[in-house]
Amino acid sequence: MADERGWLLEQALDNWMLARVSLCATALNISPIHPAKLHIEIALKKIRDSGRAYLLPPILLTLAFVLYHDPSVPGGNSGYGISTPMAAIEEAETIATKFGTRLHLADCHLTKARLFSDREALGRAEELVMRLGYHRRNSEISSIRRLI
Repeated sequence: MADERGWLLEQALDNWMLARVSLCATALNISPIHPAKLHIEIALKKIRDSGRAYLLPPILLTLAFVLYHDPSVPGGNSGYGISTPMAAIEEAETIATKFGTRLHLADCHLTKARLFSDREALGRAEELVMRLGYHRRNSEISSIRRLI
């Protein structure tokens, strides 16, 4: 059972990375969104099947970006009922709060700020980044601040 769960985790993380790469290719107009959709759905299913819900927030945030680029992504197809970028972010926030993963929570706020030009979310992210010493996000905060 432990080996199977480890294998599920590995498959989930592989598909999450493939979804992120596909999303970058889509943003650069190199590839359609379809591969990102496929990989993020697989990643969500595998990570949930692995029993490691605490690892869901970054995968859900990638789903938020996929849904932002193509609202027709059938998040409901996997049975999770996530059909909007905000719903994906809110679920990620709920899980990050439940498990106390404050770095993931900071990433939730950054994603909300980037996708929705939400200054309040950017302020919450900046506060968390400073309090936690999560300074690898400083450049992202600056970038988002310039955009909004």
